[in-house]
Amino acid sequence: MTFTRKKKESEVAEFHNFSLNMTLVDNHENKPIWIGGNRENGSDNRIFIEVKSPHYNNASKFILSIAEPMNRPDYIHEYHMTKHSLYAAASVHFDSDAIEKTLLLYSKNTALPPAVKNFIKKHCTSYGKAKLVLRNQQYFIEAVDHATINTIKRIPEVARSVRTLEEEKKASAGKRGKGLKLTDAQIAVIIEN
Repeated sequence: MTFTRKKKESEVAEFHNFSLNMTLVDNHENKPIWIGGNRENGSDNRIFIEVKSPHYNNASKFILSIAEPMNRPDYIHEYHMTKHSLYAAASVHFDSDAIEKTLLLYSKNTALPPAVKNFIKKHCTSYGKAKLVLRNQQYFIEAVDHATINTIKRIPEVARSVRTLEEEKKASAGKRGKGLKLTDAQIAVIIEN
């Protein structure tokens, strides 16, 4: 006797026919990738790879560097691009243009859905704008511009524990009499321990 549980309505996946708004390239039979998107509420950033394609090995290596595997049955594998997977791709020097060009190289789609392009550009360009560094037993946030620092300072956990560079220079001058030798471009926010 087998027991089955009836699925709740929220557990049943919706069916989306992505082909309604998709035009295919002329040699689509040789391309392994379908890029999902064009839903009413934007793209879901899903990528499907046909395992039997002659270009599967190269395409799957690339897709693994920009997306997370979701389902990998025998014939078609499903991946999902997330902001975290794109941050990881950016950390190994993939920029948004390279990702878009490579997706189109292996894609059956004639163009990337606009929501997918925007998602890639947004998350690849935000990677590396700030970093946390340790100097003189203090943590510093270095950023490429003041807009990034202002965005970081709006995070409540960060806002409670930041001092500006000017405040740190005054505190440092009082302790050692020398002050900091860091420029405003190098260090914009100092996190207190």
